[in-house]
Amino acid sequence: MKKAVVMLGLGAALAACTPDHPATTALDADAKRFEPNPGAGAIYIVRARDAVFLAGVPVQLDGQPIASLWRDGYARIDVPPGQHRISCGDTNTAQVVQVAPAQVAFVEAKLQVGLLAPSCALQPLDDVSGRERVMSGKRAGPQM
Repeated sequence: MKKAVVMLGLGAALAACTPDHPATTALDADAKRFEPNPGAGAIYIVRARDAVFLAGVPVQLDGQPIASLWRDGYARIDVPPGQHRISCGDTNTAQVVQVAPAQVAFVEAKLQVGLLAPSCALQPLDDVSGRERVMSGKRAGPQM
């Protein structure tokens, strides 16, 4: 029994080290060009380099689930021009972002550990910081 548990743990550890699927890698490379689709804008939601390693934070755009972001992860969403509401976690924390055609906006989601439960805080990132964080991060897959 112990041998089976050890082998299962070893298999899980090795699976975590496998390279990304080529389609995911291509999406990540494409997102790092920072070019919105024609007539659209793009919003990047970047997970902060917070102290929480073992938890993802769910993010939503206009009330729709986008992804669960892990530390140093990001999500890119192409959006129509206009106002968009970004929220994270299970709270009512939200950031409203105005996006124009061909504009790129960056928002940071930070998971904070509180006395009763973790919470999420959002804040805008400037263009330089946002691009740096995306370039050093890994694109999150869509939320299921």
